[in-house]
Amino acid sequence: MKPTLEDQRTLASLEKSLWDKDLHFESDDVNYTLTAKFVEDDRSGQRHERTSEFVAEKRAQLTEVKLPLSDYSVELVAEDMAMVTYMCEVRFDGTLEILHCVSLWAKIGSLWQLQLHQTTPR
Repeated sequence: MKPTLEDQRTLASLEKSLWDKDLHFESDDVNYTLTAKFVEDDRSGQRHERTSEFVAEKRAQLTEVKLPLSDYSVELVAEDMAMVTYMCEVRFDGTLEILHCVSLWAKIGSLWQLQLHQTTPR
């Protein structure tokens, strides 16, 4: 099931913002984007919860992302839950990585908030 066109556009914008360290990692934006129960399973297999240390570490490591995100797809898995999948090329500490990405977004009120983000090296 596909989300509305408006929700598709919102989710695409939010997903891209995850890779914009100047936008996504500002504290006000993080409070808007990440749910209190946010979890990330990163490319090295480590699990992270929403903490200021996690956000600071991501900000320091991310140096570049190639847009647009390739093989981008969004599907509703429930009325208020969307799954976004795509591949991206990113640089962390100068090293190029190609990642498969999956995000689960929950619609809380009128806002989409990220609950889970998982990256797997290609």
